[in-house]
Amino acid sequence: MGSTRNSFPPSLRRRIPGSREEARAVLADSRAVLRQRFWLQKDGLRAGREHARWVDALLQSAWREGGAHSHSGKATPDSRLALMALGGYGRRELYPFSDVDLLFLWRGKDEKHAVPQVKRLVARLWDLGLPIKQHVRSIEELDLDVRQNPEFAMALLDARLLAGDTALAERAAEQLARLLNAQRDRWMEELAALQQERYARFDQTIYHLEPDVKECVGGLRDLHCVHWSSRIRDPRGPGGPLDLPRQDRRRLREAHGFLSTIRTFLHFLNGWGKNLLTHEHQEVLARELGWEEDPGGNAVENLMRQYYLHSTHVARALRRHLFAPRARRHVETKPLSPSAADSPFLRRNGTILFASDRAVAREPSNLLRIFSVAAERGLQIDDEALPTVEKYLDRLEPLDREGPRVRDFFVPILRSLGGLYARLSAMHETGLLSWLFPEFESIHCRVVRDYFHKYTVDEHSLLAVKHLEELLDTEDPSLRRFRTLLEEMTAPEWLACALLFHDLGKAERGLHVPKSVHASERIVRRLELPAGPAEDITFFVRHHLLMSSILRKGDLHDEEVIRKFADQVGSTERLRFLCLGTYADVRAVNPTALSLWTQDRLWQLYVQTYHRITRAVGDERYSPEEVLEDLTPLVAELPDAEVGDLREFLRGFPRRYLRATPPERVAQHFRMAQRLPASHLEFRLEERDATYLLSLVAYDRPGLFARLTGVLASFGMNILRGEAFSNSAGVIVDVIEFEDLNRTFALNPSERERFGEVLRDVMLQGRDVEALLTRRWTSVAFRAPAQRMGVTLSWDDDYSKNYTLLEVIAPDRFGLLYQISKTLAQFRCNIDVALISTEGMRAIDVFYLTREGKKLEPSLQRDVQDALVKTLTGGMA
Repeated sequence: MGSTRNSFPPSLRRRIPGSREEARAVLADSRAVLRQRFWLQKDGLRAGREHARWVDALLQSAWREGGAHSHSGKATPDSRLALMALGGYGRRELYPFSDVDLLFLWRGKDEKHAVPQVKRLVARLWDLGLPIKQHVRSIEELDLDVRQNPEFAMALLDARLLAGDTALAERAAEQLARLLNAQRDRWMEELAALQQERYARFDQTIYHLEPDVKECVGGLRDLHCVHWSSRIRDPRGPGGPLDLPRQDRRRLREAHGFLSTIRTFLHFLNGWGKNLLTHEHQEVLARELGWEEDPGGNAVENLMRQYYLHSTHVARALRRHLFAPRARRHVETKPLSPSAADSPFLRRNGTILFASDRAVAREPSNLLRIFSVAAERGLQIDDEALPTVEKYLDRLEPLDREGPRVRDFFVPILRSLGGLYARLSAMHETGLLSWLFPEFESIHCRVVRDYFHKYTVDEHSLLAVKHLEELLDTEDPSLRRFRTLLEEMTAPEWLACALLFHDLGKAERGLHVPKSVHASERIVRRLELPAGPAEDITFFVRHHLLMSSILRKGDLHDEEVIRKFADQVGSTERLRFLCLGTYADVRAVNPTALSLWTQDRLWQLYVQTYHRITRAVGDERYSPEEVLEDLTPLVAELPDAEVGDLREFLRGFPRRYLRATPPERVAQHFRMAQRLPASHLEFRLEERDATYLLSLVAYDRPGLFARLTGVLASFGMNILRGEAFSNSAGVIVDVIEFEDLNRTFALNPSERERFGEVLRDVMLQGRDVEALLTRRWTSVAFRAPAQRMGVTLSWDDDYSKNYTLLEVIAPDRFGLLYQISKTLAQFRCNIDVALISTEGMRAIDVFYLTREGKKLEPSLQRDVQDALVKTLTGGMA
């Protein structure tokens, strides 16, 4: 540590420079020294201690210069003020760009004297550029603040005196210890509540692909909570988890060093206190920390696997140290069955645990049986049982995972959906799930970086089971329809099994579905499952992407799409199986993947396919005359001449328009079309809960869709979906749903009027869209981030009998849809339907195309592809 002292700039050893510029230069120089030293040592905890020491020196120098102390640095009788470090700074765990948490403390009678000193000192510290977070209190206020603010109380647990009145600091420590001793249970409850609230923000899971290393489940904040819970139990103690086994304490120390190093790297890489471990930063850290490629994955995947393993140990330690003791308080432990005194299991409230280690040592199969008994009794596995499972796992015989023996243990675990996610997670955490199914071990902490999935492969699979389980109790009106399907299933355990194994193929690179099918077939053979369930499981694994693909690029109002899908599914039972599995799979991708719109399309696909399979719909071809029956209120108000006009308006519209558009909206479009001869353009902008719906009616002309999307882009709007329809008279109806991410319309009502003016100028007067877009294209706010993901174009002439389908997958960015539609217009391609979606950081857009009423010839497809690739990979211009 002596070398650390010598690394301080000379001015910090005695006093800070007088001018703001000089002082800030000292701060920058010291941080540069810290960075250089850290880059050599790669020790985050050591860097935190060194950082805390030079901030100590800076503050103490400022304190001396502020007049509160004599130049000797010792307290004077009239100082009557204490300066204390709190939180991470108090623990000497100060990250490069973290806030410096300070407490200025005085006696109430000295407020008149102390406040001016505090103001001068705080102003001086801000002038220096030091990121301070100050708390200003009298000693008399401290009790009330601690009672009302649990987070402040936790920060105060790590308080240490930097300068000033020692007696005052000791009195504060005594007050805090007295409060904690008097209400220890309440403070443990407060701490647990804070952590549960934080866990909820991160979906209760460790396995985020881009985790926040401080706040995420299993992150540094969990380590702090273990420390705080120890201090609450003993405010004068060292703050370590002394009641944890030695092996767990060792794992915590290793995790603390690893996570601290990662966080320190992130601060230096970002140049500020951001703690998100992004994909880009993972690549840098993998290289800097020396991770290398190996047959099991690349360097980044190996780095992240190590992160998840450390985070698992941290989260488990917190659960055992904080949550489990609270749950066990005042709860009696008793035999599982009063009549079976020699039962190997005990019951504690709603949990099950082993009566003793001897029960497992004598009969290792109890390691499996405890999970099946828990499912049968509706109990959860007690945390005290998990170390026993880990300890005796190697006692299980390899033959125990073959055939009926393991099937009879494992299938009952699945049979009760209630609590299934927790049971499977406990099996996974202890290694039992991977022991039973070595194929699952291959995806343990597996990272697949596709900018869409938010979780590791194993956690995604478990979360899919969780979302299926949650359907049982949902009261969400939009989800009750899926809940009804689940209630109709006679054996939902087979779907849970299929979800657990559906991504096993992602253990290797390349197309994962065939590999997943092979692995799942191997498992069902090993379990000797009955033929029906075995076929259902492998059917889902083979086709689990099918409905998602149709939702993404299929026209749900195209009979051919529904016919082909119905032929692939074959039965209503398989359709239900696939629909519920798709629901759970998509929802487990990331928290926003299953939007209300996606839910509606999934349900629509299910219903239409169900009708197709059961032949309940028949031909389903409508004529305009039949549609008029659904517009009876409108027809009743129309003169006979206008009824004929309505019939002519409907003539030539594709069947999907008649089926996809509610009758009242058809009537709205008809009224807009009636005004066209005079106005040449009609549009209507409707505000929804979180989006806007733009309906535009005009005479068709080349490039209309491109100009429309260009205007929306020029106002910074994010297009979610779009459809275009035309009738026999050349009237086109465009319907666009979009988000106003910057709340331009909400904050500036006049912008809605300007939007209409610009739209008319572009559509009718030929105003240049490119000129409108130039300012946004050159703005930093709209500049696309650097992406490794490329552009993928795929063509399909078989999906629809009338259209050529073009699917574009590209990094999402400002003006992307305009670029695509403009290029298509240049080749005189007519966009009949555009299905627009965004998944994470990529856009997936599907276009139904014709030229001169026919599908696109292969040569034209090649020309369009070349132009699109050039446009989408060559920048925004």
